[in-house]
Amino acid sequence: MNEKKKEKKGISLIVLVITIIIMIILASAVIISLNGSNIIERAHEAVDRFNEGTEKEKIQTILLSGYKNNELTEEGIKEAVDREFRANTSKVKLFNDGSITIYVESSKREYYIDNKGNITIANIENVTDTAGLSGEGTEANPYKINSIEDLVDFSTNIDTYRTKYIELSRDLDFRSFASYREDNKELMDSLTSGEGFNPIQEFAGTFDGKNNTIANLYMNRDESRVALFRSLVNNRLKIKELKLIGKITGKSSVASVYSGVGTSELQNINSYVDVKSTEGSACGMALGGKKSTYDYCFNYGEVNGKTLAFGISGSGGIINRCNNYGEVNGKTSAVGISGYGSTIIRCSNYGKITGKDAVAGIATSECKISDCINFGNIVGENYVGGISARSANAGQIYCCFNKGNITGLNYVGGIEGESYRYGIIESAYNTGKVIGENYVGGILGYGTTWSSNNFNNCYNVGEVEGTSNVGSIIGYLEGRITVLIITI
Repeated sequence: MNEKKKEKKGISLIVLVITIIIMIILASAVIISLNGSNIIERAHEAVDRFNEGTEKEKIQTILLSGYKNNELTEEGIKEAVDREFRANTSKVKLFNDGSITIYVESSKREYYIDNKGNITIANIENVTDTAGLSGEGTEANPYKINSIEDLVDFSTNIDTYRTKYIELSRDLDFRSFASYREDNKELMDSLTSGEGFNPIQEFAGTFDGKNNTIANLYMNRDESRVALFRSLVNNRLKIKELKLIGKITGKSSVASVYSGVGTSELQNINSYVDVKSTEGSACGMALGGKKSTYDYCFNYGEVNGKTLAFGISGSGGIINRCNNYGEVNGKTSAVGISGYGSTIIRCSNYGKITGKDAVAGIATSECKISDCINFGNIVGENYVGGISARSANAGQIYCCFNKGNITGLNYVGGIEGESYRYGIIESAYNTGKVIGENYVGGILGYGTTWSSNNFNNCYNVGEVEGTSNVGSIIGYLEGRITVLIITI
């Protein structure tokens, strides 16, 4: 009897174990069925990462063996690539600045090596549409730019596209083989050296970047009004949702996006373009104009002007929620946002601003400025301010704040260097250090008027240093003025 009970218990235990095993198997099957796609994806990603690492090691070997007669040459690199990858279909381009692009045909990967030897994988997909610009140029069906050749066609045959709707359908890189429809090395050479890309002339339509990027844009032209878009007549154009990376040099009136006298509407533009003028002015974004508007435009590039330099716009228009992060250097005047006669709302400057006369974090003069902040250090000689250099003809500053250090010689202020002719400063404060020689103030360096100026609800907590006419709020005040100042 006891033996039968033991036998039944043994059978029951075996059944229980088998049941547990079956349940585990079923559970595993369910888990695999639910997560199998993720497991497969992760496996593919792991293989890709391994292959990328292996290829990067080969690229490093190639760079060491790509020398001919003790000089790194394009021919030597190409021979090393073909030898290392056992194929002769890969592409190589050695640029004038010492950087290199290598396209490995077998893996369809493209590598960019900067002039310091750092290797990165280009995230540019190969051009698939080889038919040229498609579409009808309408808002519902815009012409679509899908390659560098399309962009060149747009620039060269502007009469066809002048007033149309244009769309950038993908990221493009002038130094990427994947951005060209064909193995067009000659075109790549012409667009990345010499004069570079030719500006798109007299466009008067809408260009929608669709949040895509044009990278390694290069222009080095012995002419004025140089930018991606250029106009000499009163055109009206709209440019939006675009990121630019590159380097642009010209004589005067040089900008990254638009260099023209027409009415421009710029929305959601990010510029990482270094802009330089050899004779006149330079702008981080566009020249500006009385009827121009800028919304959510950000400059990260360095701006160097032979005379004037502006982080966003040269003058005029309405500038809303735009920031400058790049250094701005002008031989005469320099500002972080805009020059003369603009309405500037909720804008900030983070870059260092350096110039001679009329130097400021936000604007030069005669602007209506509200809810703006300067974080950058400002360095100049005369008329130097954290927000505005000079205020005249009803120039207005409302609810603005300076945190950067302000350094100059004469007419130096934490908010503004000089104010006259109906100037208004209200609800402004400064926490930055202000250093000058004559007419130096924590808020305003020099105040004079033909009628009455208004300074209301302003305070300064920053250090103020100078040799004559120095004040914690105003360095020197002349004429009739209405003052209501709160100091802390």
